[in-house]
Amino acid sequence: MAGRVVDAAVSSGGDAYATVAPPFEPPDADTALLVHTRVPVLRYHRADAHAAAWRSAGLTSATVAQLPPGSGRDAIEAGTNHGAGVPYLSLTPDERLIFLGDLAAPAG
Repeated sequence: MAGRVVDAAVSSGGDAYATVAPPFEPPDADTALLVHTRVPVLRYHRADAHAAAWRSAGLTSATVAQLPPGSGRDAIEAGTNHGAGVPYLSLTPDERLIFLGDLAAPAG
């Protein structure tokens, strides 16, 4: 599922995502290695979504860092969450729950 989400992120990813996607995956990679290489790519996609959210609010990296807690910062986070969530729509609702559960489960 992580691979599908990484692939779906192509349409909404920015410069940070493009720098790390697609991740290098050896042909004999096991599931643990695939998750290990794919999940960070999604973090870069989220970073792009965050930058897009503060830019759309007319902020710069300097001004967003100075933004106090409250509705302005909350709006940036909501925009970030929306943009970062787009590739996850490639999964069904049930698959998203399974994916989340798998990421939250302890190894072993």
